[in-house]
Amino acid sequence: MKRTEKVEIRVSLEEKQTLSNLAKLEGESVSGLIRGLVEKYMALNAASTTRRLPKWQIGLGLVTAALIGHLLTAFLVHLH
Repeated sequence: MKRTEKVEIRVSLEEKQTLSNLAKLEGESVSGLIRGLVEKYMALNAASTTRRLPKWQIGLGLVTAALIGHLLTAFLVHLH
């Protein structure tokens, strides 16, 4: 019986390199880093299971989170 499932996403080469660098700084694999983010997202949203957000708000939240992450990463990369 499979214990885990595989989810594939597409990112740019720059995003992949940045994720790899951030994961290395955290002492984590890229998969582990993403799993942690998914777990945090699910934990934050598990409390609101009785109140469902419209899909556009969820999508906007995900895009906003990705943009903030990208901007923070770009800022950290430029500091080095």
